[in-house]
Amino acid sequence: MRKGNVFAVVIVCAGASLGLAAQAAADGPVFNGTFRLQTQDGSTNTWVVTPCGSACAHVVSDSGHVNADAWLMDGQWTFTYTHPIGWDCEDGTDAPATRRVSIDAATLHGTVFQGPDDVCGESDVVDEPFTITLNQVAAQ
Repeated sequence: MRKGNVFAVVIVCAGASLGLAAQAAADGPVFNGTFRLQTQDGSTNTWVVTPCGSACAHVVSDSGHVNADAWLMDGQWTFTYTHPIGWDCEDGTDAPATRRVSIDAATLHGTVFQGPDDVCGESDVVDEPFTITLNQVAAQ
């Protein structure tokens, strides 16, 4: 192969790798591994996220409250789960709450939405922002 052909091959390969890097950057951070979740009030939790198919990631929290499949749609990872003690009732008891989670795939900023569940004689709504940070990418 002549020098000109080698140079052309290098240019094509470099262009292809830049295209792949651009695609990876467009897809945002990897949603596969161990993540640290932090809410605005300073609460933290650890999530382990594993692939479960095309545009699917299984999320399990160290608290045991989250065990759900998240689906990627329109740039958002979304899932719903039932938190066993999501509501603190005025009579001192706890009640389960359905929570909907949405996470921006590009920034990993998210929101937990809870309610209204009409439990405890109330119909409150909780809409709490959070961020997640990748601690460790899962082994492939």
